[in-house]
Parts: sequence; structure tokens; C-alpha cells
Amino acid sequence: MTNSAGLSPNGIPGYEGGPLAHLPELLDEPLFWLGHLASCAHDEEVQELLLDADYDAAEDFHRRLIERPDWPTFTIPSTLGRLYIVYRNLVGDIGTDYLLQHPDRTHAHLLATDDVHSPGPGLSWPELTAIADSGPPGGSTTDRDSRLLLLLPAMRDTVIPPTATPRLATALRTHTAAEHPERLATALLHHRDLTR
Repeated sequence: MTNSAGLSPNGIPGYEGGPLAHLPELLDEPLFWLGHLASCAHDEEVQELLLDADYDAAEDFHRRLIERPDWPTFTIPSTLGRLYIVYRNLVGDIGTDYLLQHPDRTHAHLLATDDVHSPGPGLSWPELTAIADSGPPGGSTTDRDSRLLLLLPAMRDTVIPPTATPRLATALRTHTAAEHPERLATALLHHRDLTR
């Protein structure tokens, strides 16, 4: 395990045997976001808007990410506790887990995963934006748009407020090279597979 300020000295409860690596530098790479958000893109229109001309480069970047010997891990502190995003690079069991460790608990609770067999309860849009916009400093990033995009695949809300699309479009415009961030934001919010 790579020890850093982003992970507790003992790692993540339940993941002690995993080769966790805190890699906040990945968040500065636009191709990272295309692969990360691909788990939200379950129809052809969303995939085209997300990947557009960068399809081959995004696929190659994501392939190299999941073939790493370690597990890229990100953390976001919040008033609810510490959230962890873990890229679980197990042969035959590759996926991304979203966990929450409450301050008074010794274990981390699974919020969501891109594994259809255990989707988890997820976050609502208000919870997601509260964590992104007003969480304590520290963890992998203090950037509100990066936090929003990191947690977006964990959202399970079926009620999307009108303010959600422009908020997400701003984050997409800042961190990706998407040609149509407003259209992509609408598609990501309204064409999601909530079983994941």
C-alpha cells in the first residue's frame, strides 16, 4: 500500500490487503475523467458525447489504469465521514468501489460500485453536491468540480433538480475536452443505469 495523506495509516477498513495507491495526480488528466464517467454512459448517445474523438486515447488510458498492479484510490473528507473511491484491479473482478467511513465507525460502508451484483444505496444529488461543494479541505482534491465528477457514478437519485445540468456542465467543461458539455451533462444525469 502506498501511504500518503490521502489514506489513513491503516488503509481502508476491509481493504487492508489491497495494494492501495493514492494517486491524486490522475485527476489532472482529462483522459482519466472520460474513463471514470464511462460507467455512467449506458447508451450509445451518452458514449458518443463522452468519448467523441478521444475514444481510442481514452480506451488506452483506461486499459493502462486497470492493468496497474496497484489500486488507484482517492479520498474525499466530508461532514458524513471520509469517502473513498477505489479502482479494484483484481483479475476477473475489476471495478470501482465507493465507500464511506463514518467518524465513529471502524468499518467502511459500501455506497456504490459499478458491479451490478452489489450496487449499494448510493448518494442523492443534494448529498453529492453538499460533499463536493462544502466538504472539509484535504483528501485527493479540494476542487469542487473534481469532487463532483469523482462521486457522480455513485449517484442513485431519480429526482434531478433543474440546477443539476448546468452544475455538472461546468465541471465537465473544466475537466474534460467534451465538445458539448451541456448535452453531455443532460445525458449523464438522465440516461443512467441505476442498477449499478
